[in-house]
Amino acid sequence: SLKSDEAGLQESLSNLKETVARKEKELYDKHKDFEKTEEEKKAVKAYLEEIKPGCDFIADHFEKRQKARAKEIASLNTAAEKIQATPVYKEAVLAEHVEGR
Repeated sequence: SLKSDEAGLQESLSNLKETVARKEKELYDKHKDFEKTEEEKKAVKAYLEEIKPGCDFIADHFEKRQKARAKEIASLNTAAEKIQATPVYKEAVLAEHVEGR
């Protein structure tokens, strides 16, 4: 009958309207999430641009700094060897050994 067909179509239309409303809400929420993500992305990019000069400096001067540290370590080792070779140092080590420390 036409009345039952009409009722079925009305129910179907109502269900479709609910589905459309739900999907529009989902789309709105996803759009808001996207906007938030874009803002976060912009903030991260700005931060990376802000720290880039320092990072570039470190990267550009890494080998030079590494060589300087190696020279410093070698100099410190040489200084320690020279100190350990002095009579005063040897006496102090012997005195410490004799005292049983």
